[in-house]
Formats: sequence, C-alpha cells, structure tokens
Amino acid sequence: GWTSTKIQSKIILAGLFCDIGMRELPHLQTKKRYDFELKDIQDYETHPERSAKILQTIPGIPQEIILVARQHHEHDNGKGFPYRMKKDQLHPMSRIVHVVSDFLDLILSDVNNMQVEKNLETMVDQRVVYAEQVIKALYTVLNVEVHQKINSLPMPDKTMLLI
Repeated sequence: GWTSTKIQSKIILAGLFCDIGMRELPHLQTKKRYDFELKDIQDYETHPERSAKILQTIPGIPQEIILVARQHHEHDNGKGFPYRMKKDQLHPMSRIVHVVSDFLDLILSDVNNMQVEKNLETMVDQRVVYAEQVIKALYTVLNVEVHQKINSLPMPDKTMLLI
C-alpha cells in the first residue's frame, strides 16, 4: 500500500509541514542546534505541538498529517520528544518522516562533505533508534549497498507495521 499516490502524497505533505510550528520560534531559526541553550532546547521541543495546532486550522487537512507533525521527533525507543512515545505508539508515517528529516539534517550540516553512504552508516550506528526499515529503503533509493546490520530486514512495504 505504500505505493499508493494518496499515501505518498500524505507522507510528502507531512514532511513538508511537520516543522511549520518553527515559524512561531524565529529566535531559533538562525541558530545551529549545537548552539542551543537550555531554554532554546525547551522551546524547540514545543514545535511539533505548535505545528499540529497550526495544521488543525487548515480546513480539510488529513488527520495523519497533523499526527505526523506531533510525532516526527519521536524515536522508536521512546526517547524522542515531545511525548516520549515508543515504536508501537507511533504512526508509520511519523517514523518515515523522522528518519528522512534527520537524514536530510545530516546531509545539510555535513561540514566534511561525507558521502551519502557514510551519512547512512552514521544513522545506523547512532544512539538514536530509527526505523531501520526506513533507513534500508533510503539505502535502496539512493543506490547504496545496504549496511550488513540491516540487510536482512524486510523493506517497509513488506510489513503491515514498520518493525
């Protein structure tokens, strides 16, 4: 079902709108995350809920997009934010947007111009618990040999829930 245009459109819209709440936090938009002070971190961790509230004002917006906005910084192990939700509580689209968003952050902040493969390896080996099936899909889409640690996992479209 992941090849459905309707589902793909929702994932794309969710990815585009998940950070819309940042418009209410202009003081953070020019700072690098590693320069954040405690108050900045606390403010930043409110943006998923801010995004959801803004999206709720748009007539006809699919509920999945609002849900993804709320959950796009949650980690599979429950150490994300703002709600510390675990994998079995997360919408599959939220898990996809989380992985892709963090991957793009790595690419955009890559001061050493590492290759795509190195950035993917970094995600596989990080303390953050990502939806590894989504990372496997990124390897495949980007035509990079899949890391041996996740090679045996099924692709996301081969399971009902992302494992």
